[in-house]
Amino acid sequence: MRIKVLIPAYFRHLTAEKAEILCAVPTAKANLKHLFDELEKLHPGLKSAVFGSDGRPKRFSGLLINSRPYQNIYAELVDNDIVEVTSVVVQE
Repeated sequence: MRIKVLIPAYFRHLTAEKAEILCAVPTAKANLKHLFDELEKLHPGLKSAVFGSDGRPKRFSGLLINSRPYQNIYAELVDNDIVEVTSVVVQE
């Protein structure tokens, strides 16, 4: 299963400045956890930067699957989904 992942500028230091990653998930019934486990192998630190220890996106992170927001790491994916990692940068 191939998933396109869009990475915001805030996290690109973890992806060698890549804004888009095509990731192969080696399971027929994949979810966000499977995807980020695979991404972690390619880009160490990305999963822990996006998700807290409770498995939910961190406070200033979010996830969209095909432009719809998701908070559950077990949200299912299908082939050719587009997952967008979002970040909110607070400026004072």
